[in-house]
Amino acid sequence: MSKSRRFLRLVRCYPAHWRGRYGDELVALMEDTYGDRPIPLRQRASLLRAALAEHVRASGLSPDAGRAARVRAGSLLVLCAWGVFMVAGAAFAKYLEHWDLAVAGGARRIPADAVTAVTGAAVLAVALVATGALALAGPVARSVRSEGWGTLGRTMRAAAVLVVVALVATGAVILFAHSHAATARNGGVGTDLGVGGAWVITLLGALAACTRAAVAAAGRVELRGALLRAEATSALGVFVCMIVVLVGTATWWACVAAHAPRFLQTSLGPLGMGGSVAPPVMVGITGAMLVALLAAAVGIWRIVGALRAAR
Repeated sequence: MSKSRRFLRLVRCYPAHWRGRYGDELVALMEDTYGDRPIPLRQRASLLRAALAEHVRASGLSPDAGRAARVRAGSLLVLCAWGVFMVAGAAFAKYLEHWDLAVAGGARRIPADAVTAVTGAAVLAVALVATGALALAGPVARSVRSEGWGTLGRTMRAAAVLVVVALVATGAVILFAHSHAATARNGGVGTDLGVGGAWVITLLGALAACTRAAVAAAGRVELRGALLRAEATSALGVFVCMIVVLVGTATWWACVAAHAPRFLQTSLGPLGMGGSVAPPVMVGITGAMLVALLAAAVGIWRIVGALRAAR
């Protein structure tokens, strides 16, 4: 292993923007100081502590972080929480299949309105996330032109590949579902769960990669002025949409449990479990939504605190 590669391992522990600015200098310093000799354990620990401190500072969690860093950290936390929320929402959409056939006509209005609210809030949240991403597109492009792609290029390429894989997998699952729609699927539950599980894994991988790319891109941009307000507003709007989705999901669940408990007791749902008006699938869905909402609330608290401090 070459000397530079030895030192680069330690430098990779630092945030990407820090490496781009100071990484070469740190490698040169370590080469001059240690040469072919091993780096002492105490110095390794010191470098790792400094790397962790830089990550904390870059995330906006440091007490001395500036307003822009705290708003960025809060917005990215909301974005990550929304990613988890999307997974839970997709599971809820799957669980909703044919619910209206189990509920009497007079009792459908409230749960139907709840489903409409959930759908509308989800679409609005996606639009807000897209708006925030578009607001960052120009500054990120200018940063790439002046500083190069760096690690952002690899992150974006990985996200693009995983999105393509997820789209192909989604198409394959749709074809599989249509080809089995008219059959009884006796003995095929294991196959269905295997296909569904593989599809969910590809979606989670694409979602995680896109979130990572968004975090890396946001780290290249200095938030200020109108851009700062736009990102804060988008994050707040997504948070409100998450509240609407969770309330709508709970309302639908309560109404169906009151008027058509048999649907919850006998519905196979995404994981094939039922037996009560509190099936594990719905408990897991709402639990994941609640945890994600609490994480987003922490992000909003940081954003609001930063903006108040500035005033």
